[in-house]
Amino acid sequence: MPVVEICSFAASEAFRKDPHLAHPAYELIRLQKGLQYIYEGVGIEEPNTVWLLLVWDSYDDHKALIDNEELYPKVTEALGKCIGGDFIMRHVEFNEITRIALTSPVSEIVALELRDKTSAERKEALKKVMVDMIEHCHTAPRAKDHPPFAYGETKESAGSFYFLGGWTSVEYHTECVEDPEGIKEHVRRIGELTTYKVSHVHVREYGLRRG
Repeated sequence: MPVVEICSFAASEAFRKDPHLAHPAYELIRLQKGLQYIYEGVGIEEPNTVWLLLVWDSYDDHKALIDNEELYPKVTEALGKCIGGDFIMRHVEFNEITRIALTSPVSEIVALELRDKTSAERKEALKKVMVDMIEHCHTAPRAKDHPPFAYGETKESAGSFYFLGGWTSVEYHTECVEDPEGIKEHVRRIGELTTYKVSHVHVREYGLRRG
């Protein structure tokens, strides 16, 4: 499976005035080997939070960009104009394709942390709950209209996970979570094993124009 680079940060004042401010950074990397897609968006609940999600063939492809001493400083300089606070970067190899989740009207991005990161048993329990929920979503009321959903562990931190889903609206997602025949029980079980934060984002794709 491809690897998704997930970045989030507080928007700078300059970015808030010009939401296209990150595009020069994208132009620098759009022909980079292994780069499949670039997605960008701002949080619905937290509109000052910017999300960038870059899909790579592999982690090594992104690492090659980071190690490029000529190009990467130009990328960080261009992107740095957009950053007004803490910057987080994670890499995740998801268990399912992520394109549908990232091209839906609303993308759900969930960051999860195991309550006990030292417990292999709890990690396996979480993986089972996630797999069961994703499978159930194929037939559950409301959720069945939106598969596939995807989850994966971050490369940077064992016991840290991300979940991605796509929805028609935040309200539709909320109804699904609260429906006893939907995914309510799965979400409860996930809450027993992890702490998590749900973000809803209006994501748009930045065209790489390689043709």
